Amino acid sequence: MQRFKTQASRTLEPGAAGRLTDGRAFKVVDAVSADDGTCEFLAVAAISARDEAQGSDAEAPIEAEALPLPYELPQ
Repeated sequence: MQRFKTQASRTLEPGAAGRLTDGRAFKVVDAVSADDGTCEFLAVAAISARDEAQGSDAEAPIEAEALPLPYELPQ
C-alpha cells in the first residue's frame, strides 16, 4: 500500500482502479478530496513499474506524486 496525491483535480473512490503515468497499475483503498480538487489516496500498487507487467488501459493515466508513509518500503 502506498500514499499518493493527484496533481490535478480528480475524484477517486475506494475500489477504483487505474494506471499512474509511470505505468504502474493501482487500486484505491481509501481516498479524500482536498479543497483545491486534488485527491489524496491510499492505493495498492507495485513499488516500481519494473515490478509488474505492462498493459494498456482505456483511461488516461493519472498523474500523482507519491507521499511519505509512516513506515519504510523495501527498495
